[in-house]
Amino acid sequence: MKLRFKKFNSKVCLFLCIIALVASCSSNDDEVFCTMEFRIISLEVIGAELTSYFTIREATQDTLFLSEDLMFFNAYPVLSDGEFDLFETNEVEAFRFQGFVEDSLVIDEPYLIGADECHVFKEEGKSSIDLTTD
Repeated sequence: MKLRFKKFNSKVCLFLCIIALVASCSSNDDEVFCTMEFRIISLEVIGAELTSYFTIREATQDTLFLSEDLMFFNAYPVLSDGEFDLFETNEVEAFRFQGFVEDSLVIDEPYLIGADECHVFKEEGKSSIDLTTD
């Protein structure tokens, strides 16, 4: 008789633990858990090395100079999580990336960039551009 009672208790205990776990998860619906990754929206430039570049926030005309530390090979940073504070949650804004070779403007690309609760994201805009001439 004791053996059946132990099996019953373990099943009831397991069932109650599952109910408690589900209840605790559902009560935290408002909490958002962000990853520790650092996101960078970048533009790969083929065929030229830019001598300078920056991003313009169209709403305010502010010029954002992103660090060269965010460059990876020939991919230039357009915006990163470092500028996350510019956004309201789930807001999308217009930006313009401009790249120069010497004093000549060679790239002038529009972007729509937003931010969720954790990171910036690209809504619209090029991922790469080819500046080679045929």
